[in-house]
Amino acid sequence: MDKKLFLSIITVNFNNSNGLKKTIESVMSQSSNDYEHIIIDGGSNDDSVEVIQNALQDSNYSKQLSYWHSKKDKGIYDGMNKGIEKANGEFCLFLNSGDFLADNYVIQRFSKMNFSTDEIVYTDAIFFNSQKEWRVSYPSKITLDFFYQTKSLSHQNMLFPTAYIKNNHYDLKWKIGADVALYFKAFVNNNVQFKYVKDVISKFEAEEGLSSNTSWQKRHEERLEQIREFLPDYVIDVLERLDTYENKYHGILQKMKNLLGLYSKIKH
Repeated sequence: MDKKLFLSIITVNFNNSNGLKKTIESVMSQSSNDYEHIIIDGGSNDDSVEVIQNALQDSNYSKQLSYWHSKKDKGIYDGMNKGIEKANGEFCLFLNSGDFLADNYVIQRFSKMNFSTDEIVYTDAIFFNSQKEWRVSYPSKITLDFFYQTKSLSHQNMLFPTAYIKNNHYDLKWKIGADVALYFKAFVNNNVQFKYVKDVISKFEAEEGLSSNTSWQKRHEERLEQIREFLPDYVIDVLERLDTYENKYHGILQKMKNLLGLYSKIKH
């Protein structure tokens, strides 16, 4: 029996032909062919379709691009769901237009790690903007408190088991954080294990910090709704108590400890 294809790379695009070109070039440069590329374009009216058609002139890449279309959809999460439906690999990676793989050996390296298809794999992330790039490291073990504290993971640096995500699509009722809702559901409701690998799968463009108070407020409000939906009241109560200790009482104790240490140095 032939070995199952390792990875389905799903790229969602809308009117970002320059970013799409960069993403396709990154995929084309991989040393391994143990992947398929799926492009879901939301009916762009720029040069995006031409970028895809030009890329198909490459005989090797034309074999790797297993599916693409350019049709109007309901936004990025709807596009990602449409890509999931076409996926044939063991794992799915969401590498949207403008994102690119961290190096030319990512697929070759990760395909040799023999991950369980019962686990969601996540790595660190590299962000960049016009001035610099920076690495964000994630904890080696994900806990419920991680999601409760309005933190998240980078879906561009996660490998989702295809069999799982085909049955657990992004919920379109969440307009901003459908990705976070998917993690919540996997972790809390379905008891899926998250496996950390100290590596980086992709780099992607992002503003350092919050883009605006308004966008932060909307994200925060939606996260609170997700917490109320996925967690029982008694769990929320415990987490609130822990959060209060961490941010209030523990903070005061830490400051006292620092002052005592400073006093000790002065005294001696």
